[in-house]
Amino acid sequence: MIVLDFADSELRALVLKKKALQTATTIPLEPGWVKDGVVTEPNAFAERLKQFLASNNIADTEAMGTISGLHAIYRMVSIPRVPPKMLESAAAIELEKNMPVSLDELYTSWQAVNISADETALCLLGVRREVIDSLVAALRAAGLRPLVLEPRPVALARLAEDPDTIIIDAQSTSFDIVIVFSGVPVLVRTVLFSADDIYSRVAEVKDELERTINFYNASHKEAPITPQSRIPVIVNAELPGLAEATGYNCKPPLQPPVISSPSLDFSAYSAAAGLALRAVHQQSSPMRLTMNAIPEIYLPKPRPVGQYAFWGFVLMAAMVFVWLASMTIAEVRETQQLQSQIKALEVRARARQGTEKVLKDLQTKITAAQQRRDIFKRPLDVAAAQRASVIAAIRELTTATSGTLRLQAITCNDKSPVGTDTTPQIEIELSGTATSQSTILDYTRKLRDSGRFSQITVKEMKEVKYNEWQFTLLLVQ
Repeated sequence: MIVLDFADSELRALVLKKKALQTATTIPLEPGWVKDGVVTEPNAFAERLKQFLASNNIADTEAMGTISGLHAIYRMVSIPRVPPKMLESAAAIELEKNMPVSLDELYTSWQAVNISADETALCLLGVRREVIDSLVAALRAAGLRPLVLEPRPVALARLAEDPDTIIIDAQSTSFDIVIVFSGVPVLVRTVLFSADDIYSRVAEVKDELERTINFYNASHKEAPITPQSRIPVIVNAELPGLAEATGYNCKPPLQPPVISSPSLDFSAYSAAAGLALRAVHQQSSPMRLTMNAIPEIYLPKPRPVGQYAFWGFVLMAAMVFVWLASMTIAEVRETQQLQSQIKALEVRARARQGTEKVLKDLQTKITAAQQRRDIFKRPLDVAAAQRASVIAAIRELTTATSGTLRLQAITCNDKSPVGTDTTPQIEIELSGTATSQSTILDYTRKLRDSGRFSQITVKEMKEVKYNEWQFTLLLVQ
């Protein structure tokens, strides 16, 4: 996994292999290649990335990146807990109310986090379309597959060991302040430095911290933030005297073992490290947010495995049908041969007495042959009905999929009593992966609404890694 912390003048890159740090480096960018978060020279940008990958023998193509808080709009609003099916409409309303620019200019996403028995934190994100479009295009031109783009302040919040904390992170040209409660970023500020000397910058950060806390306290008068509240303040900045100037209990950021290295300047790679924790599913962070600024149209499209499975099952059903048909044809031919023998014997019987017993025996054989033919005919009819039912069910399963849901296995069983010619009762076990829990539930609702299945049960649904959920459904026709 390649983790990139984007800035207008450079890229800070962490390369993880088997959940361990392999490479950490800074990739310089020429002036003008990136302007206000938009990649204006995608070819040169991509070529610089290719050189980095080649010089470090990096074959991995999966990439994650941060977006500066200057170019991302993050809001957290509290709403009463509502049924899950109402969250999407609630998010649409809050996005319209809280985004300071037209939604037509933004790629938006949201995530709901339950923070109490009666309250939900609705986290909203908006990023200008040209920022996302240019970054995704440049990464793809470099041969990478961008999977996640996350606001830099949100990635930084993952470096907190406490669910309630304040994070201050200073870079060369700007600084971030993040207030986190219950593992959710509540307030985010990203500000450009206006001064160059260290003492003026310390004063700027201190003043902005006071303004941010005062803004928070104005709407949380029942539990304001004060130095006496003992909320920890994480300071990640090479600004002497900043920790003392804040007046709060300051501590360094979490340095997870999977990201640590004696030669790594952690303060420079803090945001990339926070995003890397998302990739390795580090449990040491109480952070509960996993937002992605990349819209679904840019996410990798899975191959239509379900369609391949559909035709495979059609072929299997056809083979069974042909086998039963061949058995029936063989019995029909045997019956025809016996009937020919009867006709010959009838001719001889007219010329010879005493052939009644022979004819009777032959008739008994014919009856037995016809019964055997009927024995195969009934399974053939049942198999044909089963085949039609299975084909219709699999067609419904595959056509209901989307680009973010992938089928991995489909198992069919006929639960009808053995030896009966009743309508087959097909039980289908379906497993696959999806990018989110809501995608799985939407897929289940589509199957239920189709009327094809009498019973649908979610047998298993769990998150196996970032942006990937595994599920198993049990369906009965």
